[in-house]
Amino acid sequence: MKNSDHMLDPGRWQRWKRLLIESWPAYLTAVLYVLCFPRARLGVLGFVCFVPLLAEAMEKSGRRAMWLGFIAGLLANVLKLYWLVYTISHYSPIPFPVAVLILLLMCSFLGLFWAIHFRLVHWAVKENVMPLWIIFPIGWVFFDYTLTWILGGFPWEILGCAAFHIPLLDQGFDLVGEHGLGWVLAFGNVVFYEFWVWYKRNRPFPFFKSILFTMMILVGLTYGAVRTTQVEEAMKAGKPIKVGMLQGNVEQDMKWKPENRDMILDDYAKLAQYVADQGAELIILPETAIPRRQDRARPLHAEVSRYALETGKFVLTGVPSNKVREDRTDPRGEYRRLNSAVLISPEGKAMDWYDKNKLVPFGEFIPKKHWLNKLAGKRVKGTLDFESGGNYNLFYFPPAPFAVFICYEAVYPNIVRRLNNLGAKFLVTITNDAWFGNTSAPYQHWSQVAIRAIENRRYIVRAANTGISGIIDPLGHTVKSTPLYRQTAEVGTIYTMNIRTIYGQIGDLVAYIVVYLYLCVLSVLAVVAWRQRKKRERA
Repeated sequence: MKNSDHMLDPGRWQRWKRLLIESWPAYLTAVLYVLCFPRARLGVLGFVCFVPLLAEAMEKSGRRAMWLGFIAGLLANVLKLYWLVYTISHYSPIPFPVAVLILLLMCSFLGLFWAIHFRLVHWAVKENVMPLWIIFPIGWVFFDYTLTWILGGFPWEILGCAAFHIPLLDQGFDLVGEHGLGWVLAFGNVVFYEFWVWYKRNRPFPFFKSILFTMMILVGLTYGAVRTTQVEEAMKAGKPIKVGMLQGNVEQDMKWKPENRDMILDDYAKLAQYVADQGAELIILPETAIPRRQDRARPLHAEVSRYALETGKFVLTGVPSNKVREDRTDPRGEYRRLNSAVLISPEGKAMDWYDKNKLVPFGEFIPKKHWLNKLAGKRVKGTLDFESGGNYNLFYFPPAPFAVFICYEAVYPNIVRRLNNLGAKFLVTITNDAWFGNTSAPYQHWSQVAIRAIENRRYIVRAANTGISGIIDPLGHTVKSTPLYRQTAEVGTIYTMNIRTIYGQIGDLVAYIVVYLYLCVLSVLAVVAWRQRKKRERA
């Protein structure tokens, strides 16, 4: 009887109702946030997605603001990253329910960023009279930037990426990058929140912020229009190069089975010959397209070099490789296991190599593996147990030098920027998106590659195992693209580019400034709050 009475306790029910049912502003914010990204691509919602949450959080307690932020962050990331359940359950022995639990744990961790942000905003504005239009945008950029490095980093579709789906404004990526445009979107949320407060609660009209926001948007759109014309002229002046992209459509759980190797290699040979017959000067295969490991100390194996020899063309392919370790006494072994790309001459010789630097945690390597080894009492292995390459270099293709970034590196602007600044005239990315399944993830990945094209004003050629393969121009527009999960090949023309960008020179300077400003503001507020508390205690 006591347990039954406890379960029906009105006070307990009211608390749960307040925590869950009355948290609808957090749910609405999460949905609006996710609609900013593929496939919905409603980037303009980036200006208003946080308004429901701000309207509720700023009128309640700091504890309530933190809870709402956590709920919104948890749900938003679940909706954005739901495809991880497919990846984990389909390509590992982990069962579906456990994969769901892993997703929830990961998204709970990401939700903590939202929770801390909204709690600090409430504290700064309500308890320390800091203007919301200052603290909210810089705080959001601060937490988005921390995603690039904390626990290995996972800056997947952060707020600034929503600007890619806003015509003309997206051209600002070559000026301030995704963090700079993220600040603009976050600032817009403050302006629209204050519009709502003015309309609903008879507060003063936000003239200054409205004018500032309107000016920023007008300047951004004008810059986009002018810059588009400039880039189009540069594109016309470039040297044309015909490229072929091969999409083998090899299921991940088939690739490494020995009995499938000949079939996979023969399918790629047919696709390579097709694009060669169409006049492709450079033939591009996806990440780890060749299901065998190449010893870098020896000439290319026949299975790796065959496509160049058979077509008489330059070939770029992804292949796992072994490289002799400089320190032969290293406990990890004599060889380094690398996820590599190699440019092969028509004579079948390796011209240049690039080794992937940013690896996928738990897929290509195990973070803090030495800790896990101690906990498990044995050697823990990742899916492929790769090591980071550690070097950045160009591929000296005779018509024009280019740079390659591999798969997950596309979501790190500084990696692509660093490669481009070596002197690349165009960019290539190779990937294996078979891990994602037929979800929104391949489209999310594609859009982030397109942002890299705008930031660096380079054509980007993409070859993906299961798609999307294609060409993106320096304006971020799709020139060619393939459907998902279809074995196919495409031939298209790109143009060399010499144009330089502000972002290419300064990188994420906006983010660095915001990080230091945010930390300084919080430090000053903390000192002021401490002094006021001491003064009250003495009184």
